[in-house]
Amino acid sequence: FNWISNERLVFQMKDRNNFPNGGLYAVDRDGSQHKVLNPSHKANREFGSRVFKAVALFDPLTDEGGDILVEVRKGGGRFREERAFYGNIVRLNTFTAKEKRVAYNRGDILQFIADRDKVVRIGMVQHDLTRSIIHRRNPESDWEKIYSADFRTAMEPLGFGTNPDILYVAALNGDKRALFQYDLKARKLGRMIFAHPTYDVPAGPPIVSDKTGKVLGVRYEAERPQVYWFDKDYKNYQAMIDNALPGMANDIKNWSKKEDRILFHSHSEKT
Repeated sequence: FNWISNERLVFQMKDRNNFPNGGLYAVDRDGSQHKVLNPSHKANREFGSRVFKAVALFDPLTDEGGDILVEVRKGGGRFREERAFYGNIVRLNTFTAKEKRVAYNRGDILQFIADRDKVVRIGMVQHDLTRSIIHRRNPESDWEKIYSADFRTAMEPLGFGTNPDILYVAALNGDKRALFQYDLKARKLGRMIFAHPTYDVPAGPPIVSDKTGKVLGVRYEAERPQVYWFDKDYKNYQAMIDNALPGMANDIKNWSKKEDRILFHSHSEKT
């Protein structure tokens, strides 16, 4: 689940095999104003629908009047089967379920990425063995291809920090992947931010402060998920928590907008 304000959250459910059931739901913290934003696949079948529609949270857009960004995929019925792989990005109101499309998928975009202003500006495309990154300056601009390579060695777009002209990417550094900056204006790989001698990094987008837009750290997969903190304060917070709870895996999960409160998960290192 994800909180989208102090009062409201959205959540998805999974089946017994831990697969998403296609449904998306919203409710206030007191249990009121419950809304089915998208029925589960099972519910759709029970109502006789031949159309497959899956909705996944793309960005919670906290404190924006109950709106969220979701990725919507459709298949079955009059929709060609291959189109189900390519989702559109939609602004969805969690009280009314009203939708407004903000990024149209032309039929080959596997992944979208939004900047810090929630504008969808990056897409990842793959044709046969070639992976490409496409970019647009704003929603009215045309997509432009800025990078192409063999998918086995291609860099992967991850996300933005405060600078709208710098994209964070995972790219090869020797035989391991590392976190780099990519200059969208110059269309070239910039400086390396973090590399690990043993493991590929990162495991997902960089961790960015909601308060400042600054990149705080990067997650990577070792014997268990790890975080390398660039930010001195968060490095100290991690050390304080680890010292208070020795022998445990202590994962900082989230923080308040003012960053004066931290939510972390403490669990056995064996789990």
